[in-house]
Amino acid sequence: MSKFISLLAAFTFLFVVIGCNQKAPSRIVSQQAVKTEILGLKLCDKTDEKKVEKALEKAFDDYVITDSQNNQNGKTIRAVPASLSFSYGGMSWTYVDINLDGENNIVSIELTASYESVENAKRQYEQAIATFEQKYGKGNVHPEGQLTFWTDDVNSVGVAYQESAAIGGGDRSFCTLYYVNIALGDRLDSLNASDI
Repeated sequence: MSKFISLLAAFTFLFVVIGCNQKAPSRIVSQQAVKTEILGLKLCDKTDEKKVEKALEKAFDDYVITDSQNNQNGKTIRAVPASLSFSYGGMSWTYVDINLDGENNIVSIELTASYESVENAKRQYEQAIATFEQKYGKGNVHPEGQLTFWTDDVNSVGVAYQESAAIGGGDRSFCTLYYVNIALGDRLDSLNASDI
């Protein structure tokens, strides 16, 4: 969930920077509606761990291992196929996180690929951008360049890459593709915002 909050914060920051800075280009809104059903799961639908398992096992044609983590204002269900990877959009992914709000509505669906080098994560990021530009046109790029997203002002799809250190060593790098319902994401973000 913390990775989702980080991506959502970067996404929100981009909206604010572009909205408040008149010198920045306008945010690009795609004429093509952003896809809302991903791997048999639909943004805003109510779900639970059993429904997620069933939908993903059908989508992956593979047994799925799930784990869920309750958060203060929602839940994250992580699913990993038994084969340890799956294909989506012509790219290979390692696991999928389904983020739910307190009412079990699907706020976002995140597909993540895990790599040993940031170069590989960046390569997949660039491949995903090329793929999504064909469908949605030019994307909105975060000022730091590690996040690109497309929006129809109801839902958004974005791709990001990052490098992090695992507990006990072993650096990993990640490329994450996410689909999010903006209204549910904003509401969850505000509920999780610190009051300090």
